[in-house]
Amino acid sequence: MVSDFANGVGDINPSHHDHEFAKNTRFGRLTASGPHTTALLLSLTASHFSKKSHVGPRVLGSVPSSNFCRRKDNPGVDGY
Repeated sequence: MVSDFANGVGDINPSHHDHEFAKNTRFGRLTASGPHTTALLLSLTASHFSKKSHVGPRVLGSVPSSNFCRRKDNPGVDGY
């Protein structure tokens, strides 16, 4: 999951891809990038505020993260 997300956003940092490299870091394994942790936090926040008991705007569906994580060499259907 960590490596897949990093690939999707064009992150080339070996600590997000290379298991052997990551073993020699202080964490001892692959680490999630800043954009990855931010995406997870935003998802959790959206999930929290989309519950029926919340008063205010609701999220009325979900958008796959792939719509936001297009690489320049792989534009989406709409060209972004």
